[in-house]
Amino acid sequence: MSPSQHEALERRDAVAGPDAALEAADERRRLQAAVMALAPRQRAMVVLRYYGDCSAEEIATALGCRPATVRATLYQALRRLRERGGCGGEVDAGTNMLAYDGGLDHNEG
Repeated sequence: MSPSQHEALERRDAVAGPDAALEAADERRRLQAAVMALAPRQRAMVVLRYYGDCSAEEIATALGCRPATVRATLYQALRRLRERGGCGGEVDAGTNMLAYDGGLDHNEG
C-alpha cells in the first residue's frame, strides 16, 4: 500500500469514528487473509493490481504473460474471494484499494 493510499484510509477512518475505524481494521484483516489464501499466481496479480496500482500491461510484463491472461486471472481471483465469503468489497475509487463493503467488483480500470 502506498503512503498516500494508507493516509487516505486513515483519514476516512478518523472521520468515521472509533467504532467504524475498528470495524474497518477488522475488515482489512479479513481481506488480507482471503487474499493470502489465493493461489500464488492469483495472489501476485491481485497484489500488483490493487495494492501496487499496476496496470494489466505492467503485470503481464512483470509476470511474462499477456494482458488478457492478467484480466482473466484477476476476474477468477476476485470471483474466488466472493465465493469464499472471506471478504466482500469493491475497489475504493479514492485509493484504488480493495475495500470491504459487501461484494467484490471486477475493476480493470
